[in-house]
Amino acid sequence: MGPRPRPDSRMRLWLLATAVAAVAVYANALDHEFVLDDVAMVRDDPRVRSIAGGFESFVEPYWGPRGNPWLYRPAVVAGLSLGRAVHGPDPWGFTAVNVVLHAAVAVALAGLARTLGASAPVAGAAGLLFAVHPVHTEAVDAVVGRSELQAALFVLLALLAHVRSARRGAWRPVAAGLFLLAVLSKENGIAFAGIAVAMDWLLPSRDGNGVPVPLRRRIVRDYGIYAAAIAAYLALRWNAVGAITVPVDAISPLDNPLVPLREAPSGRFYGAALGASILTRFALASEYARLLVWPARLSCDYSFAQIPLASSVADPRVLFGGASVAAAVTAFVRLRRRLPLVAFGVAFVACSYSIVGNVVTLIGTILAERLVYLPSAGLVLACTAAAGAVASRSAAARRVLIVLLAAALGLGAARTWSRNPAWRTDRALWESAVSAAPASAKAHAGFGRVLREDGERTLRAGDRGGLRTLDLARSHLETALEIFPDYVEAMNSLALTFADQGEYDRATLLFARSARLVPDHAATYRNWGAVLSWKAGAIRQALADEAPPAARANELGEQLDATLAEALIRYDRAIELEPSAEAHYNRGALYYGFLGQRVLAARDFEQVLRLRPDHPERAELERAIREHGRQPGGVTR
Repeated sequence: MGPRPRPDSRMRLWLLATAVAAVAVYANALDHEFVLDDVAMVRDDPRVRSIAGGFESFVEPYWGPRGNPWLYRPAVVAGLSLGRAVHGPDPWGFTAVNVVLHAAVAVALAGLARTLGASAPVAGAAGLLFAVHPVHTEAVDAVVGRSELQAALFVLLALLAHVRSARRGAWRPVAAGLFLLAVLSKENGIAFAGIAVAMDWLLPSRDGNGVPVPLRRRIVRDYGIYAAAIAAYLALRWNAVGAITVPVDAISPLDNPLVPLREAPSGRFYGAALGASILTRFALASEYARLLVWPARLSCDYSFAQIPLASSVADPRVLFGGASVAAAVTAFVRLRRRLPLVAFGVAFVACSYSIVGNVVTLIGTILAERLVYLPSAGLVLACTAAAGAVASRSAAARRVLIVLLAAALGLGAARTWSRNPAWRTDRALWESAVSAAPASAKAHAGFGRVLREDGERTLRAGDRGGLRTLDLARSHLETALEIFPDYVEAMNSLALTFADQGEYDRATLLFARSARLVPDHAATYRNWGAVLSWKAGAIRQALADEAPPAARANELGEQLDATLAEALIRYDRAIELEPSAEAHYNRGALYYGFLGQRVLAARDFEQVLRLRPDHPERAELERAIREHGRQPGGVTR
């Protein structure tokens, strides 16, 4: 089977159908809000607000000065900033671009299958199955899933360019450039190198004379420029991050319980011994196989302790995962000559999965649906190529496979359509996660956090029903801490829930516990300061409403002064650790409303608008800055 350089007219119809299907199944996703990391990475990231800011990301980590310092994906930040300049800041524009990128990936996969010798129906089936597969909803519906979409698109386009470079050398730098864009979008783009080697071995491209180019010749002639692309990426990454890989010590056992066994500051032990770590990797293969074959249960989170560590080879997950790996190896060995396109699909899965499946190295999470976005391309390629070989044997087999394909497409499209609404809001997403992954501490903590925020808003609107919502939030947050007792973010949310219910002393105890566990956690001090501000407000309200005797009034006044002083200390520490817009706003509000230091408040408000120009209270902040932002000498503080 020699590669075919151009799709025929029938193939164009398949490509069109693939693009239409990819867009159609996500048509109900365009009304989504920003969820999860979209808020910090897209809505609030100042780099995304300008094209120049987007390209600044090439010299700093993916999260900028905040968050995980070990990731490097500048092409994503640059793409987000370019997109925002075109479609504006609303979530629908970012989601629409994700849908278009997903359609482009599905079309590129179908095009690659056809180029490698698949018939038009087989190539079209691969594109269609990929387009509607429900496991892709996380990558498409979450704006930050853009990293998966871009990396996959650039890998597939680089493979197409690599095939063409056998006939025309001018395509080599194009392929290398696309490869570089893939790894600059996400680290798993490095899989291109292994996939290209497998492709050149199993399905050698033809030169301008129609002669297959052997792998050894391609390595000598073509792979040097790919090595240069890798070297360029590593140099850029080192300059921005200061490391080539993510240190294992920087990976939280909450996110990935496969980290080596370690003692936490609390004295508890988390992580996996060597034997459990190896066995659990087979259990992960089993879970990923379930997601790819029967994605009825989907969740945005599978972290501690949704996937228990495996302790025995008799664990059904280990047995099934081992059987899956053995079947893949057997299929590759037996089919690499008779059905090389099927074998190539298997190799595609192996190369791309090895990067994201905690196989070659530990990554920042134990398992996530978005991580199989690229590997699933190899799977549908292998499955459709195998089905095509079976269909060629008889008309009856062809009819059966057509029915199975129609059923798979219908079920996949229906599940994708029904899954999209879960990504509409944080509350809907975490509620679905608690249902699908009830053992996940992060699922309960996330749901508890959004419930607390909803309950707080309801109470502020005068609806006492917010108290019931706060009780439910408290239940989920306590469950999160039962699962993972050292979960600092859950402690913060539970402390805020206590404060919403007027239990300020219980909140303070939780903040103190959180600070002991992670002394440099800025959110702890920011939230601690906020709760102390609320407590000060309650004390001041008591002074105004109760008209207490002089002795009691003096006692309350002393409590008020001490609470305000402590709140200011907590805010100062939060800003020292992370000068966020929220911390500056809260400290400014304390200066303005409690301490009467309006000039200092104006200085904080200026920082708020610098960090978040689209702040919802911009007009009020600007008015305070105009009225109080200058000292008598005319110097802006």
